Amino acid sequence: MIVIGIDPGKSGALASIDGEDATAIPMPDTCSGIRDAILRLKGDGPAIVFMEKVNSQPGEGVSSAATFGVNRGRLEMAVCCLGLRLEMVTPMRWQKDLTVPTLDPVGKRPEKQPDETPEAFKERKKAWARQRGQNRTAKKNALKVIAAQRFPQLTVTLKTCDALLIADYGRTKL
Repeated sequence: MIVIGIDPGKSGALASIDGEDATAIPMPDTCSGIRDAILRLKGDGPAIVFMEKVNSQPGEGVSSAATFGVNRGRLEMAVCCLGLRLEMVTPMRWQKDLTVPTLDPVGKRPEKQPDETPEAFKERKKAWARQRGQNRTAKKNALKVIAAQRFPQLTVTLKTCDALLIADYGRTKL
């Protein structure tokens, strides 16, 4: 059975694993492109789709959240219309099952303290955002290294690494 993994973000990807063969495609930006990519990955055999179950992120703008929701809806509809089984999996679940190392959390978004000046609070928020970005970058780079080790025949990118690892997770669940 072909296992398709989907990282649903706009800068995500779709990937498939069929035995020892693996393929990854950066996320198309149209409905027909998504459909065609899934059909290409599915080939002629039976397939199952594992898609990362994520929501918009705290601090993400309204426009970004809406774009993410539209893209996720397109993906779900394409999978449904093609008659494929869809399994949703949280990042926590697939990363834990594949023993992906975790990074130190940055903590919750800072809140202004009663005795804190607006300038000090602004600086503290900036420091928190920088640390959060550094942690995300470090984790994404670690995922890319893991995917490249598991799929040495492919040129793994930051866009395709999660989709490949989600497909790999799906393969372990069959």
